[in-house]
Amino acid sequence: MKGIKKLGIVLSLLLLLATPTYAGNWDINIFGFKPEIITKENWGWFLLGSASATFVHVSGHYIIAGINDTSVHQEGLLEIINCGYSNREYREFAQGGFIFELATGTILTSIPSIKNSGFVKGFVSTTFARVVTYPIVYRNSGDLHLSNKYGGNADLEYIFYLGVASFNLYRIDWQKKEEKLQKEGEL
Repeated sequence: MKGIKKLGIVLSLLLLLATPTYAGNWDINIFGFKPEIITKENWGWFLLGSASATFVHVSGHYIIAGINDTSVHQEGLLEIINCGYSNREYREFAQGGFIFELATGTILTSIPSIKNSGFVKGFVSTTFARVVTYPIVYRNSGDLHLSNKYGGNADLEYIFYLGVASFNLYRIDWQKKEEKLQKEGEL
C-alpha cells in the first residue's frame, strides 16, 4: 500500500512539473501554477472555493451517514462514525468525503461559464492538494485507512481519487488571457 501511494505522490509532482515554459519570461511558476493569474478580485473567490471544497468533503461524510442512518460526530478535523455498523457502512462513510468532493469538482469544471473562475480554481486546487497529501497527513487514520480496514482497497481508491483530482485540475485554463493570445500569435 505504501509503495502505490508514494508512486502516486511522485507522479503527481512530476505531472505538475511537466508544464510548458516560455523563454524570456521570468514569472513565478510553482509546479505550473502562476500565482499572479489569480487577480486581487479573484483571491476572495479562490479562498471561498478552497473553503467550499473542505465543506463539501466533510458534508459528504455526513450525507452518507444520514443515508445509512449511522451516527457520526466531529473530533477536530476528523469525522468519526460510531461503533456497531456493518463493514459496508464504514466503507461508504470513509469514501463519501472524497466522492462528493471530486464529483462536485468534476461538475464545476464541466460548466464552461464558471470553470476558469477563481472559485473553481480554489475548489479544484484544494481538492488536488488534499488528495496528494492525504497519505502523508493521515498515515494510520482518515478515510483511506478506514476504508481499507473495513474491506475497501485504499490503493485503488487513492489512485482513482488522484486521477479524478488531476483530471479536474487540468481541465482549468491557468494561463492569463494575454499569455494565451501571445502563444496563439494574436497579440
